[in-house]
Amino acid sequence: MVTIQRATTNDVAPDVAELANAFVDGKLALANAALANESIEELVRLNGLGNEATRNLADACGIAY
Repeated sequence: MVTIQRATTNDVAPDVAELANAFVDGKLALANAALANESIEELVRLNGLGNEATRNLADACGIAY
């Protein structure tokens, strides 16, 4: 995740940088919720959001997901 954050420089299109940040935010939210012993329902919800962010970033980069 740090690699993705560091890769979002001024050379990256703003829309792709936004998607990359959403990807990182989603992964961190899921990890933090798991560490905080959130409910399974909340973890499933956050995982779904993270998966959507992953798909969106992959699509923007032309990577098959």
